[in-house]
Amino acid sequence: MTAMELYRGDSHTFMLAGSDFTDPRCVSKMAIAGKLHEIVVAMELFSLSQGATQVHEELGNARRAIDASDEQAEGACGGTP
Repeated sequence: MTAMELYRGDSHTFMLAGSDFTDPRCVSKMAIAGKLHEIVVAMELFSLSQGATQVHEELGNARRAIDASDEQAEGACGGTP
């Protein structure tokens, strides 16, 4: 667990006794969705730079689907900071 994962943005403090997230699977799911979003954005920009318009459009659709799912949203775990 990193310091970033132990930081509580709502109170601007760190969880010194460990994480108080109720569901570690949800936190992992949020982290994976966030990294997937980063990868899709990078691939989308690369395809644009290479002139692969169809691939660029499909990756844009995938990115928008991830955005719409709210899987990477801060409150996706129901009450997590």
